[in-house]
Amino acid sequence: MRKLVAGGVVGIAVLLGGSLLAVDRLFGDGPSGGPAPTVPDAPEVAAPAGPLPPREVLDALRSATTPDNSALLARLEKEKEVTPAPPPPPKGSWEAVPVSSLRNRSLGSLGASVQAELNELHEPLARCFDEETEARHGAGAVAVIKDAQPPDEGGATSLVLQLETRSGEVLVVDAPVETRGSAGDGTLACAQRLLRGKVLQVPGATPGERHRVRYSLSP
Repeated sequence: MRKLVAGGVVGIAVLLGGSLLAVDRLFGDGPSGGPAPTVPDAPEVAAPAGPLPPREVLDALRSATTPDNSALLARLEKEKEVTPAPPPPPKGSWEAVPVSSLRNRSLGSLGASVQAELNELHEPLARCFDEETEARHGAGAVAVIKDAQPPDEGGATSLVLQLETRSGEVLVVDAPVETRGSAGDGTLACAQRLLRGKVLQVPGATPGERHRVRYSLSP
């Protein structure tokens, strides 16, 4: 009886040992039973300070193959320069009134009537291009527009008429230069003297309106 019990105990031990070995192979740390190889943690990458450059700049950096990147650095410095937008014109100033054409639909019949009145002034204005007349007005002051965009030196000569409507008439307050063209200071001063303060008869005009319109000046 004792031999039978002893044999049973040995058999159970053998079975238990085999089970533990199988479990160790299935769920152990490695095929040899040793500790599993450790995987190093991914290195931490610090976030870059400040905003990233634009995408095209990053692409240029990636494609740069020469050590001399002076041109690229100059480009980066240039892109950092931000030109501030010009401040809005003061409320109530002439610069706050948009510049349009006499043929603009927003002027309606007013534009056509003003154009007809200005046509009557073409002959005296054309005389401002005479050498004698230009010389006589050469010392006169020339008014220019005060908009954010400075007057253009090229192209055809054009003025910006500052118009105020009254009852049945339109007053030309001033006529600053927008494009000088080939006209000299004497010609411009002469034309402004003729236009400044001119009252145009415009039936149907109602008081209280202000307009700025381009006016081409030619001989």
